[in-house]
Amino acid sequence: MPDAIAASWRSRTHAPLVLAATILAALALLSVGAAGPTLASGERPDIVVIYVDDWSPQTPELWSDPQRTPALARFADEGLTLSAASGVTPRCCPARVEMLTGLWSHHTGVTENDMGPYQPETSVAVKLQAAGYHTLYGGKFLNRLPRYSRKPEEMLAIAQGWDEFDVIWTNHGKFYQYPFWTRSGTEIHKDAPEDHSTFVTTVHMQRHIAEAPPDKPLFVLLSLFSGHDPNLPMPRFEGAETCADLELWTSPNWNEADVSD
Repeated sequence: MPDAIAASWRSRTHAPLVLAATILAALALLSVGAAGPTLASGERPDIVVIYVDDWSPQTPELWSDPQRTPALARFADEGLTLSAASGVTPRCCPARVEMLTGLWSHHTGVTENDMGPYQPETSVAVKLQAAGYHTLYGGKFLNRLPRYSRKPEEMLAIAQGWDEFDVIWTNHGKFYQYPFWTRSGTEIHKDAPEDHSTFVTTVHMQRHIAEAPPDKPLFVLLSLFSGHDPNLPMPRFEGAETCADLELWTSPNWNEADVSD
């Protein structure tokens, strides 16, 4: 489904360039000033981030092959590659807050899988929105979201900086059986194939990209639960032939006999 988002972005005629195309298990903040393709003076690029859970080092094979995912391969090829990136706090909530704010977890206060100390006003979306960007967030957000968003005004405070904020309203994410919060109302999704959260999130973001103001640069953050345990693929992709040649990846220390080091 990330391929669909890449194709949707391609339909925006005013945006010739992606500055940031990153798919990592834990990644650093992507900023407008990051080293990337050369821009004309004053030109503001669209910024598109696709964020996924718990992917192994094998995963470049899943987005770099034009035969397997053509739109996504072109998207990544023309985007910014962070070849030496690392997540300093590789847990769901701290890593996401570091990405959203550009701050170390000891500065955000979010060191566990609990968003409590997160301050939405420090989000890069607030800064980009103030700079004239149209901002879109979709999918998994931060752990224990329902605990801190029991009232509508609390959820709206968390969503500040985002023109559209379509999120899985659960503790940390889910594939099925979840409420999906949007600025226009909450949807209830159950067990049908079309309720898979990757599909729902992608459809929402495709629509928002298509409806985005053509005179504004776009900041899109697509945050997918895919890859996270229990790692349930969308039914139509289960056993897909396009991935039949991919071997399971294991690290060099998997079942290592000598662990003296």
